[in-house]
Amino acid sequence: MDYSQEANPFTYVEINGLKIPSPHAAYNLLWETISGHDVVTDGHLAISWKEALKRLTKHFSGGASGGPGGHAWYVQLPLISRQFPHGSVLLVWF
Repeated sequence: MDYSQEANPFTYVEINGLKIPSPHAAYNLLWETISGHDVVTDGHLAISWKEALKRLTKHFSGGASGGPGGHAWYVQLPLISRQFPHGSVLLVWF
């Protein structure tokens, strides 16, 4: 069977920018999803957005699980730009 036309495994995550209190909350929500934290059972993690950003950076800098054939995360942040003041930057990993 020819697998060359199939997509690599990925997980889709959508964070609606209008439903979060601040743009930085996206880091916390994304980390909870990627780390496998069960919000329904355990509630939201009690970490700052800076700590969530640090953990995300460490996770995506690991290199072992990324690249061709590795697991990918497709993160969509619709309407997040409405939360940021003009000229702000949102950190994105590839």
